[in-house]
Amino acid sequence: MTRLVLIALPVAAAFAQQFEPFDATERQASAKAAQWMQSPGYREKAWGAYLAGKYRLQDHSASLVSQLEALRELAGDTLHVDAPEFGAIQATLDALIQLGHPVDAANLLPFEKQWADEVLILLARDPQTNREALLAMAGNSQRDPFGTLWVATHNLLVEARSAGIAALVLSEVNISHVFHVIDGSGFAPGAGSGQGGGAIDFMSGDFAPGFPPISVYELVFSPQTGDVIVAPGTHPVYYHRSLLNGLRGGTFVPLDRQEYRLEYLAQLSHLPLGAIKEALAASTVIRWRSVSDYRSQVETALSAQRAGIGQFLEKLQSAGVLAPDEADALELRILIEQDDQRKAGPALPNLLPVPALIGGWVYNGCRSG
Repeated sequence: MTRLVLIALPVAAAFAQQFEPFDATERQASAKAAQWMQSPGYREKAWGAYLAGKYRLQDHSASLVSQLEALRELAGDTLHVDAPEFGAIQATLDALIQLGHPVDAANLLPFEKQWADEVLILLARDPQTNREALLAMAGNSQRDPFGTLWVATHNLLVEARSAGIAALVLSEVNISHVFHVIDGSGFAPGAGSGQGGGAIDFMSGDFAPGFPPISVYELVFSPQTGDVIVAPGTHPVYYHRSLLNGLRGGTFVPLDRQEYRLEYLAQLSHLPLGAIKEALAASTVIRWRSVSDYRSQVETALSAQRAGIGQFLEKLQSAGVLAPDEADALELRILIEQDDQRKAGPALPNLLPVPALIGGWVYNGCRSG
């Protein structure tokens, strides 16, 4: 692919001085924006998009969409921030966000690799129309280090009660049953753990010489003045717009995504969070007597949990968020954890994961096997 060569710094500075500061009327800015967006140069395209966003030139929204579509062929590359192509794409996305203009998901998803936050902000304007794109992003955001993209996509889909989101969360959730095994003098203690943080450094550098002051975006959990809510919910997500040197980055604490999934399922089913945890994250205390007695108590507890899971799936079905074919396709298993608090006794038997549903379950009068 042929790429433009950066112009020499004195020439770039002279180019920028023609337009920044650019104290123009809206009509003058509109004429310049139209002229530049028709240019083949990435720098000129960036300036055209910048003016369209700065002066809120709504009549250029369609041109910005066309410009973004023309830049899609670059989305597969990994572009450095000082590449002219990167500046043109960033300026176009920035202008579209400022103008609030809808963009077809097909034109946005190719940019998810490097511009996931900007893509999410634009898709969030119409979660129902962009349902499939948001579901795809939600499934692809497992490795999102900060968790903001993962939470934002799930917030939007759960808030809209979009088809497919209940099945997605169920496929991600860890269904478990913890058995605390005690003897006559012991008892299962409470448990707790802390999670350490980390740091990420990203998007360092500056735009190519001669480019306008383009803003970039990042999704954040803790808003500051001027930040905009993009995905409301129990854990709302905001977006922060700034120049490159205004990005926050820094430290982060890993999310307890399991807890968030349980909260999402509670919201979708209209059930209390405690009831969801009882069904999907059960816990039983067993006083040790013998291996056979232990196995019997385990099976009794698992049978009760399976019944609770079946009732929970019926509730999702009746709430209209889980279709019969989605329910039939689920492959849910219960992970068994054993917390041996005994002071003596034989080793506990090895218990493998078991199916969460045995013998079928009933929803809306029909049986699923």
